Amino acid sequence: MAAVETFNPKMDLARETAVVADPTISTPVSPLGPPKPAPTVVMPPFANQLQLAEQQVLALKQELEAREAAMRDQERRLYILETAVTQSQQTIQELQKERDIRLALERELAALEVEVRQAQQSAAALEQERLLRLELERKIATLEVRAERADQVAEQLVVERDARIRLEREKATLEVQVQSLHKLDALLTEERQARMNAQSRAASAEAQLARLQGELSQNEGSSSFFSRRRGGNR
Repeated sequence: MAAVETFNPKMDLARETAVVADPTISTPVSPLGPPKPAPTVVMPPFANQLQLAEQQVLALKQELEAREAAMRDQERRLYILETAVTQSQQTIQELQKERDIRLALERELAALEVEVRQAQQSAAALEQERLLRLELERKIATLEVRAERADQVAEQLVVERDARIRLEREKATLEVQVQSLHKLDALLTEERQARMNAQSRAASAEAQLARLQGELSQNEGSSSFFSRRRGGNR
């Protein structure tokens, strides 16, 4: 059995109003670019909706319970007032008494409200003072740590300064010793040069003395030779 096609006016309207795209006709390009799809609206998850609904139901229940309690309280007060009116109809004195009691209760309630307000203000001031005290304690602890660190740095500075002074003194002593060594080296060089000069002069003198002695010996030999010849000729 063939399926019967249902009538859909929207589909028929879409078929009738559909425009066939002609490839020969160029579509003008928008300066903003091609059309963009509409942003998809992200619906919250069903669990969040259910939780929100439960919260709303809970809030409504609480509000309803509060209203019921207020109604019960109003009914109780109305009953008291009706009883008071009934009793007041019996006697004016009882009415005056109830009025005085009500005024006293109102005054007491006003006094209690003032006391509660003052207590709330005192509690807020106490909390503020506690927070200020905690902040001061934290600042004091931080300052104590910084003071201890400053003492350590001061002690280290004294040690470093003493070490620097000691090193400067040792440096000065070494510089004096180096200068003395330079002077001694200069004197030693001068002494060595003088010794070498003296040795050179002594060697020259010895050579000159040897040469003179040789010449003297040669002269003495020549003299004896001539003397012998003179003696033979005689």
